[in-house]
Order: sequence, then structure tokens, then C-alpha cells
Amino acid sequence: MKKLMLCLGLLAAIAAPSSNAHACATNTYSSGASTTMDQLYKSECAVYGWDSGLITKNFTANCCITSVWIRVNYNDWAALHAAGKLEGLRYQRVINNSDGSTSIGFRKVNSTGFTVISSEDFSR
Repeated sequence: MKKLMLCLGLLAAIAAPSSNAHACATNTYSSGASTTMDQLYKSECAVYGWDSGLITKNFTANCCITSVWIRVNYNDWAALHAAGKLEGLRYQRVINNSDGSTSIGFRKVNSTGFTVISSEDFSR
């Protein structure tokens, strides 16, 4: 039942209509530094990264694609991966670095694990 609900939730998130008002291009925009996590998790654009400004940050994003954030129970993730149900899935992960900073990494699921991909490959 959990797997069915996870799949239905994933399909609903992917199929949801988007009111993407941003131009269709990889672009840079400025926002307050305190909104970094809001920009990352709430933006309809795929956020690729940001600079290290203290008051404002320049965010790089691709608004040609719509991305969604979904939290998944790790046990469900591991079971779906082991069963080969996630093959080809591209995802973005937030990395908490040892110096306290946050960065973004991109991966693609394959049968043996995960492959690190570029932000351009994430958008294809």
C-alpha cells in the first residue's frame, strides 16, 4: 500500500500543471541570502546553484523544465531501487558540506547504484 501511495504521489507531482512565469532559459536571478532554501525547495525552476553573497545571492536556474521536491522514506527508496523501479530517474540532492555550507549535486539512478551527472544532463 505504501508503494502504491508513493507511486501515486510521484505521478501526481509530475503531472501537476505548472504556472511557470519565468522565461524558458538557464538564467541567473538575484534574491535575498536568507531565502536560499526557499528558492531551492519552492522554485518551479530547477535551481542549479548560487553564489556566496552575504546579503543577496545570485541563483542559477533552468526554467525550461519544471522540477518538484518529494520526500521519500529511505526504506521505500532502497526497496524500489533494489527492485529496479527507479532506473533512469534523475534527481537533485542537497549536500551539507563539512564547512557548514550547502551545495547541490545531480545524480541518475542505474542498476548498480548512482551516476553523478551534470546540471545540463539533469535538464534533458
